[in-house]
Amino acid sequence: MVVELKCYPLEEFPVCYPKENCDFRKELRKAGVECVYSIGKREFKKFRFLGIGFRGVVFLAKWNNIKVAIKVPRTDYLYDMRKEALIQKMAYPIAPKVFEYSRSFIIMEYVPYPDISERISEPLPALKEVLRKVLDAAFTLDMKGIDHGELVRPWKHVLVGERAVILDYGSASLERKPSNLTSIVSGLLMKPSPPASEIARKMGINKAELVEALKLYKKNPSEDTYRIVLMKAHLLC
Repeated sequence: MVVELKCYPLEEFPVCYPKENCDFRKELRKAGVECVYSIGKREFKKFRFLGIGFRGVVFLAKWNNIKVAIKVPRTDYLYDMRKEALIQKMAYPIAPKVFEYSRSFIIMEYVPYPDISERISEPLPALKEVLRKVLDAAFTLDMKGIDHGELVRPWKHVLVGERAVILDYGSASLERKPSNLTSIVSGLLMKPSPPASEIARKMGINKAELVEALKLYKKNPSEDTYRIVLMKAHLLC
């Protein structure tokens, strides 16, 4: 038996986080948001969020009769979200698709995939498939000229299902030289502490050889140097 999630009126859900004084409810209602679901790993005032970060919060809502993820700024860190939304649109399909945005919100595709931390304990063939999807996504961002800025800590930013999806473009830039692939390889495979050390051991990776491959890629990001990285990461079939 499937239990339908309760969808709370905007007046009840704490879309203004952590302080209640904001105009987000009025703006979201005008944009067509019908109600909000209490679901996710983070909790505030007995309601659950998909994410609570340094700059913003993300929650699941009903918009135009479909489930979407909505990001709004924290009320103690108000910032203009339009730049983030534009970069996220450029990043699609590596990023969730943006449906509508303003200074105060981003309404986007809800991607119900597990985060990468839930996938790293899988058997080696499945783990290799997960890592290849993630590295392909990071390489694609590099080729698009987008630097995410936070992928050396990938655990909160990467979901993996049918595709790898990279979240949260609040720190992203089109001005910096992209370093998504080198950052994510460092975060997943190069760090001396778990879980990166455990993944590298499971994959049988020679870190010295992988470092040299990353240096080549950093000097000249291309399909050819990316293939060398994949080869040294034991991800090239």
